[in-house]
Amino acid sequence: MTLMGVAALVQTGCGALPDMSPFTQSTAKLTSAVRSVGTTSVQEVLLAADAALPPNRDKLKAEAAKLETNWNKIVISLEAAHEYAQSLQAVTDAASQAAASMQEVTNAATQLADTMGVPIGAGAAAGAIARAIQLAYTHIANTKGRKTLKEAMADLAPAIDKIADVLDASLAALDQAVESAGQIQLNALSSNISTSLGYRQTLVEARHKLYEISWVALTTAQKTQLIELKAAIAETDDWYEPYVKERDATSARRATLRRSVGAIQRGVREWAQVHTDIRAALERGGGLDTTALIETIAEIRELVNEVRDR
Repeated sequence: MTLMGVAALVQTGCGALPDMSPFTQSTAKLTSAVRSVGTTSVQEVLLAADAALPPNRDKLKAEAAKLETNWNKIVISLEAAHEYAQSLQAVTDAASQAAASMQEVTNAATQLADTMGVPIGAGAAAGAIARAIQLAYTHIANTKGRKTLKEAMADLAPAIDKIADVLDASLAALDQAVESAGQIQLNALSSNISTSLGYRQTLVEARHKLYEISWVALTTAQKTQLIELKAAIAETDDWYEPYVKERDATSARRATLRRSVGAIQRGVREWAQVHTDIRAALERGGGLDTTALIETIAEIRELVNEVRDR
């Protein structure tokens, strides 16, 4: 069959083929942004481990290893999504090889579901994930033998939606892991100087008790004690103020990392929406609008830069 003949076959099944490059490019950018968040998240905990004393150092290193494993699963899943997006673009970019390209779409979608087949969540979520993946495979199997992109997309849509749901649930679990790691960081930070913190707290509490008494009611000994307490507390400022600064910065970085995870969740939903929009474009023609997804990706990058700058 001639190039024009094959192109006609694809066009008849799909209508005017949309430009898939925005979908492919935004998927690549989302993957890259998520990889940056994951790397920064792990580095944050490892840096805290370097500054911690045993056994907190070992706890933080173990936490960093768990985070790295969970982030890698997310990134690998998005890399598979990128390969799937590339296979869709291959259909529109190479209509002369439509049949082979359609098989590539099915293969890439199968690989994407297979990648997601390892539950990232834990506990009760695992059963739901397993059922979602099973349904995904059922729908993907229906695409075999399809000759047109529109037919394949109709069968793949439920599978892709379920895969997006799995990623969303996995990211929710990862958000809790980031929160947990951040709390361990804070605990390690205070543990490093626990004796000094206890001493300062004793001074502060003693001062507070004297503050509850009016100055005129204080005895001479109590007034002297209050002056001495103030001086003793002031002497702790050299180490206490840097501690407070680092504690607050750690809390702020943790909050920002959690915001970035939330933005990634939104980005995954927007990615799935663009995938849905492809079907509409195949039905009615027109292009793809990835504006919301690109804006979310930019937000993710801004957040990760904010963590690095703190």
